[in-house]
Amino acid sequence: MRLDATKTTQEKPSAQEASPKGPYYAQIPIELLSDKSVSPGAKCQYAAYHSFSKQKNLSKSCQTFASQRRVADFLRLGVRQVIRNQAELQKKGWIHVKKRGGTATNIITLFPKKQVPNHEDESKA
Repeated sequence: MRLDATKTTQEKPSAQEASPKGPYYAQIPIELLSDKSVSPGAKCQYAAYHSFSKQKNLSKSCQTFASQRRVADFLRLGVRQVIRNQAELQKKGWIHVKKRGGTATNIITLFPKKQVPNHEDESKA
């Protein structure tokens, strides 16, 4: 059998080959999916956060440490849009962001059910 070195074909890698850790999966709570006050981009970002978390079942809250740059690259968005979507999700009660400061990534806690944001609790008291 003779191989022709002049002919090379480049095949696209499969989804599993493109991701060294295997394919990503994400869940979005149906309550969030049907929430018309949350933008589609923020819903996709919630799914991206879930895909980066180690817990793959949204029966209870889970955390991720994905940086804003990593999320932006994954969703093909700018970092500023990621920050806006993150603020929207936090304001609506779907996530909580704990800032660690410096160069450390934030801790994002995802909630399977909408939480009442703290600033609304204070205004009612």
